[in-house]
Amino acid sequence: MNHEISFERFYRVLRDISASLTLDTLVKDVLNIVVKKAVEALDARGAVIRILNLETNQLELFAAYGADGLGERLFSRGPVSRKNII
Repeated sequence: MNHEISFERFYRVLRDISASLTLDTLVKDVLNIVVKKAVEALDARGAVIRILNLETNQLELFAAYGADGLGERLFSRGPVSRKNII
């Protein structure tokens, strides 16, 4: 696995994410594109985006992609306490 990201590949990822910002008005849609493009750019098996809910102090899953059903497994588990991550 090559861990280097070429300038052209990085540019394409940023271009695609930027385009999604102008086309999609829903944050959820943009986050789904960001996580998918991150997986593709890094040749990763999968990735997730969790955002801290300041009211509950829990990390809520907002987007997941790849890793053989990773998203479905994580979404079914619900939020994660920030203490469990740190």
